[in-house]
Parts: sequence; C-alpha cells; structure tokens
Amino acid sequence: MIYPNPCQGDLTISRVDSSLGLLNFKIINIYGKTVLTDFLEEGVSSKHFLLNMNPGVYIMHFPEINTKQNPALKIIVVK
Repeated sequence: MIYPNPCQGDLTISRVDSSLGLLNFKIINIYGKTVLTDFLEEGVSSKHFLLNMNPGVYIMHFPEINTKQNPALKIIVVK
C-alpha cells in the first residue's frame, strides 16, 4: 500500500506482513527512467519517503514479484 496518493512529495509505503523478507522496489517515470530504487527490510512494515520529483505520474515496480499477480502501482505527484 502506498499513501497518500496523490501525494505532494511525502509518501509512505507499507505492507501487511513484514515477515516476508526483503522487498525491493523502484519508482519509474513515464519515460522509463528509474528515479528511485529502495527496499523494505524484513521486519519493517512501513517506510516514509520525502520524494524530490516533479509533478506527474510514476510507476512503482517490484522486480522480484510476479507482475501478473501483483501489478505495478501508479503514483501521482502533485504540487
């Protein structure tokens, strides 16, 4: 889960089960460029970010998760 969405630069990523291990993710802009790569460690259920991104639509992708079962998430950044 990501919230708030849309956001103004402050974004929190959380998951229900923090015992599932390391969760890698990246945020990609509409041109396909990775603008942020990070992770949630095992035992961590949420992480807060202060994003320094231009307003627009971004995609959060979880490279190690089957995208048919867990689609990428859309993030909207507004001013």
